[in-house]
This record gives sequence, C-alpha cells and structure tokens, in this order.
Amino acid sequence: MSSVLRRSRDPQYLHLFRKCVLGYRAAMLDLGYCRYPECSWNMYEVLEFFWKAIHFLKSGRYPTRHLPNLQDFNLVLTFLQIYLGRGSIAQIKSIYQRYNPSWARNPQQRMRSRYGDERAGLPPSKLYSRTLAARTVRHSSVLAKRLVEIHRKIMMQQPDILVGILNGAFSRSHAEVRCNQAPYASGFGVRNWRSHLSKIRKTRVKLKLKTISELDNSMCCVINPFGEAYPEKITAPNTLPAYELVKEYIFLGGVFVSCGGMPFAYYFDVVAGGNLKNTSTILPNYPLAFRFVTVQGTPQIQVLGTTLLINNLVQRDFGAMPLMDDPASNRIGPFPLPIFQNSSDTRFWNCKQLGNTLCVFRPMDSLTSLSAIPVVRAQILGRDVFPVAFVRYGFGILYHIGLDLDTGRNSEHIFSRKAVSGLLQNYLKYFN
Repeated sequence: MSSVLRRSRDPQYLHLFRKCVLGYRAAMLDLGYCRYPECSWNMYEVLEFFWKAIHFLKSGRYPTRHLPNLQDFNLVLTFLQIYLGRGSIAQIKSIYQRYNPSWARNPQQRMRSRYGDERAGLPPSKLYSRTLAARTVRHSSVLAKRLVEIHRKIMMQQPDILVGILNGAFSRSHAEVRCNQAPYASGFGVRNWRSHLSKIRKTRVKLKLKTISELDNSMCCVINPFGEAYPEKITAPNTLPAYELVKEYIFLGGVFVSCGGMPFAYYFDVVAGGNLKNTSTILPNYPLAFRFVTVQGTPQIQVLGTTLLINNLVQRDFGAMPLMDDPASNRIGPFPLPIFQNSSDTRFWNCKQLGNTLCVFRPMDSLTSLSAIPVVRAQILGRDVFPVAFVRYGFGILYHIGLDLDTGRNSEHIFSRKAVSGLLQNYLKYFN
C-alpha cells in the first residue's frame, strides 16, 4: 500500500477531513439562521483544514501554519494535479487568494474578525452582510466538495475496500447490551453479511465490525443488519446521539445501507438493556381532514391534513418517505410484487433478477419521495415504488433496500446480497 493510501486511513488525516467538511455544514446552517459573522468565520476553518488535510496526505506531516502562503500552495500543487482538473485547481487557488491576507496585493488587507472591526468601529452586524455570507458558503462548498472528491478517489485506489457492519453497540463499553432485535431482517444478520461480502467477485472487500461511535470515512460503506432498528444510546430526553453520528457519516461522503423496512423506524437502547424492546421513533400522527377518492375503481381514503407536518426521521432529514401500511384501505405489507428497471436505473446496477416476484416491504414511494433515486422498481396501486433506492444527503447517500428479510425469505436474502454487491462494484457511479 502506498504512503498516500496509508495516510488516507490515518486518524489524524480523518480528523482534518471531518473538520473541513463539517465547517462547510456549519457555514451553511449559519446562513440559514442569518448568523452572518459565524458563517464567514467558518469559511476560514474550511480553508485551514482543507490545506492541512492535503498537506498531510502529501507529506505525512501536520503543518503548523493556519493558512498556506503562495509557496506552500505551490508545494502541494503537483499532488492536487493527480486528482483534480485544471479548472478545479484554479478555482481553489482563487479562493485562497481572496481570503488569505498573505496572498493579497494590498499589504494592508487583514482577516476579518467575527467580533467586528475595532479600527473602523464597525460591529459584526455592519461588517458582514448576507451577500458576503452567501459567497463564503459557496466557496466553502467548493473546498469541501473537492476534498471529498480527492478522498473518494484515493479510497477506491486501495487494494481493498473497507466495509463496516454495525455490531449492535454504541461503543466498546462492557456495560452496554448489544442490539439483538431486527424487525423485518431477522433472517439475515451480521454473520450472513460477513460470509457474503467476503466472497464478492472483482472487488476486494475488507470487513470490519463497528460500533456507532467508531464510524469514520475510511469505510466506503456501512451496513445496518438490524432492519428497521438501530443501536442507540439514550442519555438525555429527546436526543438520539447514534442517529446523529450516522447522519454525520453520510454527510461526510459515506454510504449507509439500510436493509429491511423503513430506515431508523426503531431504536434499541443499549443502556437500558435487553429488558426493553425496540422503541419507535415515529411520532403519533392523526388525520385532521380527509376525502374519499377512487383509484382504478377501488375507493380509497386520501388524508388532506394531519396533526404533524412530519413525524419520522427519514422524511424529516432525508426528504424521502417509504410506502406505509394503510389498514383503512386494507393495505398491509409486505406485498409480493414483480420487480423491474427503467433504462436510467441500470447505470447504478444492472439487475439480473428482473421479473422475479419479491416480498416488498416499505419501499420508497414515488409520490412522497421526490429526492429518492430508484435502482429497482415495482408497481402498486398504479404507481411506481422503489424497493431499492438511494437518497443523497450532504456528500453521501442513504441506500435503502425495502424488502422483507425475515427468516424464510431466501429469494429476498439473495436479492439483497446482489444489490449490495452491485453497489460496491459500481460505487463511483452513484456520485457522478
């Protein structure tokens, strides 16, 4: 393994990588909250950690200077040329010229302070504007995106691809009770995934069992084998720290695979232990108004308003909603449906099992999941649903397999294995 490939898995580099991309996320959130000084200041963190991450990848050393001067930038220029085109490098260089005082033609230019300009007597509210803040967010987005692009290219050059499988714990603490319940995935657990992924052809996969707190972006993919549940550590009311760590992993460019039913529908509290069953993350939501409609000659109830706008995590944060059970319409899954693909779907995975009937359970709904990108389709009530689909979040994706993977569903187990194999073999196509 070359020195660059080895450094890309070094904890120090992964820390710099994380700080750079999360700096962009913080700037983006601050812009939405109209915190313009903080928004601009986060840009300087992105500038610093982008430079330090690239420097560490090239030399293996941690630079002490916060921002590079022109000579420093030229030293890493040849490294950038390996992974980026001329246009991208020119764009990065122009951003550093704009914000780094040591590159400025005017020697009197100073870095703006988040506290305002003491010399001019300007408070932060006068010194920073929305226009300036929006520009810094665009620039921080460029740097974060380029760093993720470089990281992904290096990751795929590795002699083996790191794939993580959740082991059911939040941390390595012996006081925790590991998640032992997998709604709609009880027939295909950790052992099955380990056995299958080690045999994938044309792709060398190195498997690691991981706790939630150990997730990092040295792994190109993480599989949740617990179906609709996931391990959580509840230490305070209304907090889901494990879920937030999974979201962060995805935002930083990772791929999180959810197999069996609705992602994050339940959590298993590793602190409370095995005496408690899975707890639902879906809040009760009641109809306020509805009407009767006819779909293909069948009367249906259409809900017009509910007590909550959004009552589940995957819809709130990922903008996608699986097709849920509807007892009022006598529609309760799983549904045996034949699967198919459109021509646009095959660029991600050319499925060889088209026409087979599988037990589909809580697939992405094409009507309520406008952000979902289908890989495999089925039809129910005259509209498309997506048993296999993915949703972009930040720089990564949530990969959803909406099948019933309980004991005895052998066809669904085989299909899920092939879907994940296709994901790993066509990994970069999901980000083009």
